[in-house]
Amino acid sequence: MESQQQFTFQPLVKKSDWTNWKFVMSNHLRAKDCFDVVDGSTKKPDEKDASYKSWLTRENRAIDILGRSLGQTYLTHVSHCTSSFEVWTKLKTLCETKDATHSFALSERFFNYRMESGISMNDYVAKVESMAADLRAAGTEVPS
Repeated sequence: MESQQQFTFQPLVKKSDWTNWKFVMSNHLRAKDCFDVVDGSTKKPDEKDASYKSWLTRENRAIDILGRSLGQTYLTHVSHCTSSFEVWTKLKTLCETKDATHSFALSERFFNYRMESGISMNDYVAKVESMAADLRAAGTEVPS
């Protein structure tokens, strides 16, 4: 009998976790063969279509994975959603703010960030990379 490995990671609790959570979750959903259902690239077939049962199995798997990976606040925001695509879209809307004020605040934080004493170089670089990813997610070009 094949053993099932338990996949564990931090749930999405704060907006600042979005970039990392989205990366991990996208890869996990791909590994579970259901990200195309979540991102909408595979549409729901007609219920009479031969592919419907397979699609529904993948949709249910995606909804289960997403639901188990959200903190209470985000779960409340998506509890009315009826598909994994709706959940994903709602989370993107909530977490990927692309307005000018948000982009400016992220840019200011990025360009003013300085290495603090006692922090390792690895932690500093990781923080800078995380801020750069947040800027990209907000639609801001990041210098190389």
